[in-house]
Amino acid sequence: MLKNIIIYRFAPDKRDKWIIDDEKIKDSNFEGCLENDTGYNKNRIEDLITNTEDESISLDSQGNVNSRFTVSCMFKSKSMVASGEAPFIPVIYEMVLRNNTSFVLCFDSGKKLSKVGITLLANATTNDPGAIEQIFIDKPKFYAIKDWVLNSSLPGQVKKVTLRNVEHNYKNYKQIVLSSENLQDSDLFNSMFGSALEISNMSFETPVLRTTGRPITCRVNYWGGLTIYSGGLLDVEVFELMRAIENIFN
Repeated sequence: MLKNIIIYRFAPDKRDKWIIDDEKIKDSNFEGCLENDTGYNKNRIEDLITNTEDESISLDSQGNVNSRFTVSCMFKSKSMVASGEAPFIPVIYEMVLRNNTSFVLCFDSGKKLSKVGITLLANATTNDPGAIEQIFIDKPKFYAIKDWVLNSSLPGQVKKVTLRNVEHNYKNYKQIVLSSENLQDSDLFNSMFGSALEISNMSFETPVLRTTGRPITCRVNYWGGLTIYSGGLLDVEVFELMRAIENIFN
């Protein structure tokens, strides 16, 4: 079963200032977020209020490396109706705060729904509902991910890539998708990967992980989305992959 993760991080000026207080976590809600907002996030919070009811976040565990939270709410599901008023459905999902790097992982929540927990957590830990930001992976960081995948003693492979604004053979292409086993061995891939102005996403098989002795297959998107396709996924595998991504950002 695949695992979908959206990666966030505390803003640079907040990374050494957040504090986990169990009572503040329990009491966090959108009303308090609006009170603490300076105006920049007002429209986003009001949109969340329109589409969310009974929002809450709770601290499940706090360790040296990871702190785990559960987010629950009633969320308006527009995809369930063709027309008319969308119903509110109960939703529960998990978030993990990486204590040493200030990254936050939202599991199986989707872009819009993930903002519920992110906003509540940011407000509870910093009194600023906008303190946690979605990460973005630019071309140099995709290069760094590719290098990590391929330059290991037990390397992985690139399986698929979506490139945008590519110049090739004196023509400009808005989007090119390349897909193959061991794509890194293709001259076409290497040429286009270098000439593309933007990279939208890349699918790859990781190097053999130290924690479990196997590779995992995943896709990373420029907007911070991470999908892991390997079955029987363990937390230690997710966190080893995250350490590689964190190293690229640090």
